[in-house]
Amino acid sequence: MLWYRMIGLLLILSGLLSSCSDQRVSIETIPAYPDAAPLQPGEHPFADSTRTLFENIVGDQMTTQVQLYRLPMETTLENVKTFYGEQFRESDWSLDEAAAAQEGYMRMATWKRGNILQGEQILLIGFLPGEASNTMMVGLFSQ
Repeated sequence: MLWYRMIGLLLILSGLLSSCSDQRVSIETIPAYPDAAPLQPGEHPFADSTRTLFENIVGDQMTTQVQLYRLPMETTLENVKTFYGEQFRESDWSLDEAAAAQEGYMRMATWKRGNILQGEQILLIGFLPGEASNTMMVGLFSQ
């Protein structure tokens, strides 16, 4: 059921994106959350399969860049949203409250920049609580 909802969310994201402006950002320019440690492939099987799912579903329709991180246990999605809200305060990124979702254990927050006519980019933050650490997926979708 989680996979079907994630596929639906990705299809909606795909439909929202028509074309992007020349001022696109790449995932390398998105700041990492403090104390976030990049995950290498194979370190977290569920996160790996989620990354693969995102890349496969939207790969032909848009550019998809995904990075996975391990976060300290005390980190919450609200901490992450506050951090990115502060990082994006003076930019053209805006939090899309309507796109917030919770699917099973994974909770998501979405920021957008641009518009459908000029091009749009979507930043999806997936937060997955864990037993020893939390996992964060940062997905940047552009067309």
